[in-house]
Amino acid sequence: MVKHLWFTACAILALAGSSPLFAQDKAVAPIKIGVLADMSGICQGNSGKGATVAAQLAVEDVGGKVLGRPIEILTADHQDKTDIAGAIARRWYDQEGVLAIVDAVSSGVSLAVSAAANEKKRVFLASNGATSALNMAQCNPYTVQWRNDTFAAAKAITESTLKTGAKNWYIIAADYNFGHAIQNEITQIVSAAGGKVVGSVFHPFGASDFASYILSAQNSGADVVALANTGEDMVKTLKTADEFGLLTSPKQKMVSMLVFITDVHALGLKTIKGLVIVSDFYWDMDDRTRAWAERYYKIMGSMPTMSHAAGYSATLQ
Repeated sequence: MVKHLWFTACAILALAGSSPLFAQDKAVAPIKIGVLADMSGICQGNSGKGATVAAQLAVEDVGGKVLGRPIEILTADHQDKTDIAGAIARRWYDQEGVLAIVDAVSSGVSLAVSAAANEKKRVFLASNGATSALNMAQCNPYTVQWRNDTFAAAKAITESTLKTGAKNWYIIAADYNFGHAIQNEITQIVSAAGGKVVGSVFHPFGASDFASYILSAQNSGADVVALANTGEDMVKTLKTADEFGLLTSPKQKMVSMLVFITDVHALGLKTIKGLVIVSDFYWDMDDRTRAWAERYYKIMGSMPTMSHAAGYSATLQ
């Protein structure tokens, strides 16, 4: 849901004043922000410890306090499970006085946390969930989506690729909300342009073998093979595509709807060369992004992804 930035800051402070946990001494009670991240699963590269570091840098940039009250960062691992994410969010909101949650990587997890935020009337800064449902079917007054959604990513890549004359598409998608959302959005955009999606295949989250999906894509005769997955799933898909010669095929082109700088490092430039991607943030874009990324690098030993930058921005606001 697109909102003015001041709304989020005002909402957090207003909610802080209404909580019984702060009734005795609101002047000194900490403002708690929870970083709900993937610390151990396939999305830890664009979430994980880096999400916490990004939030801590934002706290550092406001001097560690807001209106004289100290800011405290809490961290938890949702393990890529919606039930665990929802339970942690409710505990944080109800029992631990958390006023806002940030990150919550993956669409399913983000939707679970968004539901908890709406139920508890607390703020959720969805800086790491891409599903367009957050600002469409499951939009609520307490959730702010802080980076591009599945529709924006699908539109940018699909429309630019259609302009090259590629009309027939095949989609390899993750079998959860994110993958289904992008598959639907690619199909709508391709159809509206007079093209055709000749086939789609869905793989489970955290799949180990992508050979059958790549073979299906090759045999489809499609001009474009579009990937609607992310993290290690996307990396494994591209590695398999490279092994089967799909990445260098003169007859078929591959595009990916969500690629992080960590994925580029995992694949190597030789493998990923020529792949068309879109990104909300790149650390070497200008002097300001370089300066902030260097601060992050000193702690993490790697450059931040666009999700880490979004988490920083959301926490700062």
